[in-house]
Amino acid sequence: MNNKNLFCPNCGHPIKSDDEFCQNCGFNLKNINKSNNDNSSQNNGNKEHNQETNNSFTNYNQSSAPQRSLKQHKMKHSKLKLSILAIVVIILVGGYLFGQNYYSKASTMNRIISGLQNGNNVTSSFYTSDPSYKMSSDSLDPLSNYFDDNKDKLSSFKSQLMNDGVTNNGNFEYKENGHNFLIFPRYQVKAKTIYPSVYTNRDNVNIQLNDKHLVTSNTDDYQKKIGPILPGQYALKATGKVNGKSISNDGKYYLSNNSDSVNLVLKTIKFNVSAAPKSVIYINDKRQGVVDDSGNYKVSEMPFSSNMVVTAKYGNINSNPTKVTSDDNDSTVNVTYPGSVSKDDVQSLLDNVSDSMQDVVSDGNDGDNGLEDSFVGGSDNQSYQQIHDWSIAQHKNDDINSVDLTNDIQSITPGHDGTSIIGYNVKYVFDSDDSDNTQVFRWNATVKKIGDNLKIVKTSSDNKPISQHKEDN
Repeated sequence: MNNKNLFCPNCGHPIKSDDEFCQNCGFNLKNINKSNNDNSSQNNGNKEHNQETNNSFTNYNQSSAPQRSLKQHKMKHSKLKLSILAIVVIILVGGYLFGQNYYSKASTMNRIISGLQNGNNVTSSFYTSDPSYKMSSDSLDPLSNYFDDNKDKLSSFKSQLMNDGVTNNGNFEYKENGHNFLIFPRYQVKAKTIYPSVYTNRDNVNIQLNDKHLVTSNTDDYQKKIGPILPGQYALKATGKVNGKSISNDGKYYLSNNSDSVNLVLKTIKFNVSAAPKSVIYINDKRQGVVDDSGNYKVSEMPFSSNMVVTAKYGNINSNPTKVTSDDNDSTVNVTYPGSVSKDDVQSLLDNVSDSMQDVVSDGNDGDNGLEDSFVGGSDNQSYQQIHDWSIAQHKNDDINSVDLTNDIQSITPGHDGTSIIGYNVKYVFDSDDSDNTQVFRWNATVKKIGDNLKIVKTSSDNKPISQHKEDN
């Protein structure tokens, strides 16, 4: 018998025609081999019949193939179950180890600090026991803003919660609060809500908290408790009107307890400006009015701001800026120009010149009378020479017994190149043998600071008396 192409009908393993049992799976081959042997003896030498017998045996093997496939499928299914079970065990163990680390006290705190530092939403890591407060996505913005402006406080916040479980002010407590997935402890920050107060001094003032309308005042002495809010840095703004002009008071405030009170007073101010006559007055570059002939301008009540600056302009000459403070309310603010001088300094200079002129008139002294020291360029100054010559002429006039000169300053206005223009009246009193005479002349002097000394650049007069009086002796 040909042993080729014979297979066990149970497992498919190759077999011999005289095998009683399958060498691989132990399947009983006796009946099959007996049938094959009987057919073989009856048709010994008949190749065609042997071929039919082999085909019959092969057909039997083929008919047993479904049973073989089912067995193999069951074995593969068992292996698959074991593989899946192993994978599930690995996932569960890995997930537990991951969760144990991820939800740990330290890791949770690191995520909270990172969120506050970077502006990420970590609201789920906070809660409060105040039933009237509902946590939202922007609840922690004030706290995050505070740490953004005070970066050193964030590390203190973390260390206090990790080491002590609570911040020094008692506003935040780090504690276990329930579980994640029923296994891992949930660590959260318990925040205390606060109810601070706001105050303003005007009626019908709109008060905003972080750009959201909060309340409108209804008295001139208005105080309101606000909340609940979480501790943090808030932007508060009060807006109202004074004399038809809008006025506001805004700022950033760190609110941390119920006793905090934010003063949102709408400040106003009124004052006088002293400047050169005819100067145009500006406040924060906005034109206000013109200084009168006496050198004053009255500023009516207006909103006060911490950056209020007064300037003046005389012709095309701009004054020095003068900062206004709240202490200037109901007072006078002096506005000066580059190189401007005080009235006292000018008066002292003019009086020194008059005294020196009187010395020359009296003594005819061309020497050390100090007159030339009051002029820029000294004795080379043309105005000095004119005044000196006039004084010598008065000395030589035999009809004049004595001379008295007094000065009355009328105006001080800014000039170019750091100079000031002085308008003043000179009262010239002289007596003779038969009369006492008084004349008043209008003079102008250009003065300038040379180092620490004020000196005359030039003087001018039309030499026509604006008034005169004579009394006979």
